[in-house]
Amino acid sequence: ISQYCFATCSYRERKSEPTEMMPLEGYTVDYAEPDNGLIMHDGKYFFKAVREGDVVTFATNEENERHS
Repeated sequence: ISQYCFATCSYRERKSEPTEMMPLEGYTVDYAEPDNGLIMHDGKYFFKAVREGDVVTFATNEENERHS
């Protein structure tokens, strides 16, 4: 995965411009086990970004979004 460059963006519904962006340079991205706190917010598919001393967990409703 280190050969790819990832960025995560938060989009407002029906808008084409990101409202928030987090560069993931230096992170390793991998699938994650379901997070109960995120399931309550409609998360179905999970992945995490890990860097020394830092872990960020993401959730999406669409399986194909965790592959993109």
